Amino acid sequence: GATMAESVVSSGAWAARSVEELDAMDARDRRDRRERLERQQEAEAREAARARLDALQAKDDADALRAGVELLKELVGSYGQAHLVEGWEEGWADRPSASQRRLMLQLLRLNGCLAGGIFGYISRARTLLSASADGTNPLEGYVPSVPDGISLDLASADFVKYESTGADAMGACAFVLVAGGLGERLGYSGIKVSLPPELLTGSCYLQLYLEHIAALARNGNGGKLPERTLLVIMTSDDTDGPTRQLLLIEEYFKTGMTEQHVKLVKQQKVPCLADGAGSLALDPSDHFQILTKPHGHGDVHTLLLTSGLAEELLGSGVSHLIFFQDTNALVFAGLTAALGVSISRNLLLNSISVKRRAGDASGAILKLTRASGGGDRTTITTNVEYSQLDALLRNVPARSTGTGAGDVADESGWSPFPGNCNQLIVSLPEYVQVLRTSGGVMPEFVNPKYVDASRSSFKSPTRLECMMQDLPWLLPADANVSFTSFDADLFYSPVKNSLADARKKAASGLSAACAATGESSLFRFNAALMRAAGAQVESGGERSVSGIPVMMEPQLVLSPAFRSTVSSAMHKLGGAQIKITARSSLVLDGEDIKVEQLDLDGAARISCVLGASVTIRKLTVHNKGRVLRELSQEEMASPATPELLKLRGYTFDIVEERRIQFDEPGVYVIEE
Repeated sequence: GATMAESVVSSGAWAARSVEELDAMDARDRRDRRERLERQQEAEAREAARARLDALQAKDDADALRAGVELLKELVGSYGQAHLVEGWEEGWADRPSASQRRLMLQLLRLNGCLAGGIFGYISRARTLLSASADGTNPLEGYVPSVPDGISLDLASADFVKYESTGADAMGACAFVLVAGGLGERLGYSGIKVSLPPELLTGSCYLQLYLEHIAALARNGNGGKLPERTLLVIMTSDDTDGPTRQLLLIEEYFKTGMTEQHVKLVKQQKVPCLADGAGSLALDPSDHFQILTKPHGHGDVHTLLLTSGLAEELLGSGVSHLIFFQDTNALVFAGLTAALGVSISRNLLLNSISVKRRAGDASGAILKLTRASGGGDRTTITTNVEYSQLDALLRNVPARSTGTGAGDVADESGWSPFPGNCNQLIVSLPEYVQVLRTSGGVMPEFVNPKYVDASRSSFKSPTRLECMMQDLPWLLPADANVSFTSFDADLFYSPVKNSLADARKKAASGLSAACAATGESSLFRFNAALMRAAGAQVESGGERSVSGIPVMMEPQLVLSPAFRSTVSSAMHKLGGAQIKITARSSLVLDGEDIKVEQLDLDGAARISCVLGASVTIRKLTVHNKGRVLRELSQEEMASPATPELLKLRGYTFDIVEERRIQFDEPGVYVIEE
């Protein structure tokens, strides 16, 4: 009976639940019908909105087409651009074809992004092209002299003093990286900032830069990253997408930075010019497109203004802006000291420079004083490009000969004029005011390649260009402008030539400026720093590797976390008993690694995460290490060999390496 009762009770409960479920199902049906009706109404509203947008777009397209027609008519009628419509049927303005509309829309885009519009661009081009054809020297009337500046040696008393001042101010700085180039000139198919400056860690340039900036920002902000823009990267059509992808895939290289800290601005291309009359050049493969090329890295100043980033940085309390270029791994070695010079001397603009080899294909920092001619600027300290330098200096008696010998060395064996590195430190408040006043428009130049001495026709279309380092021409006449100079062998080693071109330059006694010399210079700087801290670091001397003279031994890498500044690294190494043989390789990667005693004859890598404190109380590593091996002809020709090795001509074979890694925060002591 009990079982039956229970059964009945269960059946009654089921019946009650069935009624409740039916009510719930009915409620769900009503809700579903209501939601379907709402979705239908939303879809109809979206369709109506889309129709309105399509109508507006059609109106915008019609307006754009009318504007494009008027722009093209003005170019043809008033600016001598009749060749753009050559062969077009009469009445094209009323019924333009799809290809003709494409040309008009491109002209509209160019008109919108060019300073002064496309008419202003053509007018400036004609003025500059006329001066070029006449052989006019834009520096005519200026007499060059060596400007006033400061020269700093690694770890000297002055270096340490200025670096301390700069480190205290680094929390109020932001950086600008000019990274619009691909690596084709180097023999590399990717973007240049994705190349590794050294093979021991394989970290790319962009990672190196973000790690340096993060370390400096934390040091200047109580150990935390400021919640503002720290780095602006100027990209191009070629590099914008790959740069964004690299940052996202690598998660900003685990530096703690995000899109809040790193902003990208993309420069646009400018029209090419077919002749001295300023005729816009059509693309040879598409006569309904204007041929365009990059305007030059001077666009970075324009973009900082038009993007609003310069004003944003000023509003967030940034005091100084530091500009640098894409493939110099040593840029941060002297940067903090140079910032200290800027602050101590109250400079509006400070050019970071190096000793320059006379005749080298690099610009120089000169003081120019107007001896004759018009103009309201009597003196200026600025870069002069190497293509203009020799002719300008032939008007100045050389110290050694008493005659105008041109771009020659003085008694020291170097040019008396410091070399330009395209690394600038500007005081942001004054810089923003200059951008406001000038509209961010940089001085332009044109450099056509003429067919013959008549200078009447070009070998190929040219365009107007501008350079980042020409900023002094926009500054007030009384602006405080100077330079800070460092040893080129330790502080500046750009990577800009292929291996084949580097061999030719090296054979001519010029800087090879290739991947091999860039890597060698990084090792050499770290060795010099460790020696300055008292370490015994043997040198393997200079030797030829794949036809390039380099100093590859020992191979030393001090990461940005370990070496945020020279002084911080020396503090971690100072007073230690360190002995490193020439054949050795060493990586120290961590913010809080202190070395007390290290005996290295081989290869070692010691790293720790942020929050880990490591003391190397006593460590002896003797092993077979890494061996540098030149690539064979077969390896150089093989598609299986990575490009980053081919552009060096060598690799490092790891025979034996000791690795000690601390992946968790804590306090650790190595004693063995």
